Amino acid sequence: MIHFTKDPGCVAACRGFVENELGQRSPELRDRAVLVASELVTNAILHTANGGTLDLIISPTQLRLEVSDGSHTAPVERAHGPSDVCGRGLPIVSHLSDDWGVRRSPSGKTIWATFGIF
Repeated sequence: MIHFTKDPGCVAACRGFVENELGQRSPELRDRAVLVASELVTNAILHTANGGTLDLIISPTQLRLEVSDGSHTAPVERAHGPSDVCGRGLPIVSHLSDDWGVRRSPSGKTIWATFGIF
């Protein structure tokens, strides 16, 4: 698990964490997970008051990536056009992961994404 603050520079540290944890896995899985982590951590930094945590849970058949923060506001997929610079994060997460969702808790929320490991 890695903790991050509201500093955009923390996104690179979170990407590095995922790369290190998945170093021996397939490059395709690692690249997909790094990009999803980057998008979810960036969203937490942009849309919440504080930072949060990034965690990876690895089983023999699945990688589960979780980003938790103190906000109770669920993420919303926004419409975006070809020249928009914002609004692509959740569509990227949806496209690259096998599944994703939100789990609420008294302290905030966790956005999770899963990837099959073969």
